Amino acid sequence: MSSGITALKKKVIVTNIESGARLTKKGIIIPDDDGKERGIRPRWCQVYAVGDDIDDIKVGDWILVSHGRWRSEEHT
Repeated sequence: MSSGITALKKKVIVTNIESGARLTKKGIIIPDDDGKERGIRPRWCQVYAVGDDIDDIKVGDWILVSHGRWRSEEHT
């Protein structure tokens, strides 16, 4: 996963962030949140770039990012 994008210091850039409804092993559907009204849940995502000050995460790892610790950037 060679990127050309560099994360700074203690920052991590992620991709493949989990979205949409989820289905539990027992068949319960957990609807997607809207990020505003219905609360943001933790999400799994794949590490795309890692800052120099981070030693315990590497590019390609899957991490769970908790609510309030991520934001989405959409480019048009």
